[in-house]
Amino acid sequence: MKIAAQRKADPVRSPTRFLSVADFTPSQLEACLELASELKRARAAGVPHIRPLEGRHIALLFDKPSLRTRATFQIAVRELGGDVIEPPQDVALGGREAIKDVARNLERWVHGAVVRTFAQARLEAFAAAAPRLRIVNALTDQEHTSATATTSHSRWRRPRRRSGAKSASRRRVDTSSMSRRAG
Repeated sequence: MKIAAQRKADPVRSPTRFLSVADFTPSQLEACLELASELKRARAAGVPHIRPLEGRHIALLFDKPSLRTRATFQIAVRELGGDVIEPPQDVALGGREAIKDVARNLERWVHGAVVRTFAQARLEAFAAAAPRLRIVNALTDQEHTSATATTSHSRWRRPRRRSGAKSASRRRVDTSSMSRRAG
């Protein structure tokens, strides 16, 4: 049985955190978007694909509620082989415990965290307290990295109908502009 999207990410070149769109270079963004396309095609075709989160847990920490964001991250983590934990909102990001204490504890228990909060500074404090924890910014008041990546993926996947050279060029421009947005 063929497994789709078997290539492994290069840990030296692939960021382990997505706190800001500036965390990726244009070439890293392009590689990420290509992998996303491969996984999406495999899913649509019903073809088994890589499961890099097999046996790992990902924490979803949401100060700001969102049905779409929560559901899509839950599905993505599970389809990539992982399990989701969702600490109650009153303890997740500094309710009963300090943010740094929550981050340090989760760093020992989970492989990564998806964080949707208010101030970018809260996300950065969480990340600073847990340097080995993989973190995705689902939304802050300053950045909406997951939505930016989704929009960029849609544009990248469906370039304007022109010559191949212009399509490839447009893809480079989209990923370049995405990486500059946070700067």
